[in-house]
Amino acid sequence: MGPLGLPGLAAEFLLSALYPPRCLGCGKFLSISQGFARLSPERAGPLLGGGDLLALLSGWLCNECQDEVAPVESPICSVCGEVFVSRTGPDRVCGLCAERRPAFSVARAAGLYEGALARGVQRLKYGGRMELARPLGYLLQDAYLRHFADDPPDLVIPVPLHKSRLRERGFNQVMLILADWAGRPELPPVSSRLMKRVRPTPPQASLDRVHRAASVRKAFSVERPDEVKDRKVLVVDDVYTTGATARECAKVLKKAGAARVDVLTLARVTAG
Repeated sequence: MGPLGLPGLAAEFLLSALYPPRCLGCGKFLSISQGFARLSPERAGPLLGGGDLLALLSGWLCNECQDEVAPVESPICSVCGEVFVSRTGPDRVCGLCAERRPAFSVARAAGLYEGALARGVQRLKYGGRMELARPLGYLLQDAYLRHFADDPPDLVIPVPLHKSRLRERGFNQVMLILADWAGRPELPPVSSRLMKRVRPTPPQASLDRVHRAASVRKAFSVERPDEVKDRKVLVVDDVYTTGATARECAKVLKKAGAARVDVLTLARVTAG
């Protein structure tokens, strides 16, 4: 029956009937059965790590928006996770990583930054749609369990916002997505105070690869190096575009003594 029991399940069904939920991708009303499928953390547990993004999102997105969600699938760069235009062959190192190896060991993402997933990230990040944090968090947990659980990091560090951006937005969207990780034994601890963005950076969306890298250079610092020294660190962000932020964060963490740095993002922009 699960941790909610009959009374809890009945209450959930009643709420779904009285207040039909809307698709978080397009706003269309969902059916009562779809709304009832919205997963509590306890009920999501068996699905997490299976890589079935549609099952995780079935209670949150209409069928049309579910069809827009695309997982990151091989062949990809074995280092940065770039999705190759050619959909044949094994995973391999991309040209950029072969030319200039990043400080992180591997970067992985849950899905492609397009369609309903891109809209969800944008609505949370720029529109303050807090209700999106939980389903996006499920996707992130699923990706973590698939890619990093076999050799877990010692701690997770979300990419920080500069204090001016934090005041402007009112929240760090990555921290909201990571909110359900607290206290869960199968997930590593999250520390939001070990890394700091020491200077503001311009919005990255309008910059090309070269200017993105220049804009984040020396933008981060490690506040307590003793807490990352000789430890495996997982840096978490919402979107991996050119990798400039991930590379810079990994560089300062390795300089502070981290034994290994990996990167996990909710979504991945494809070069193609």
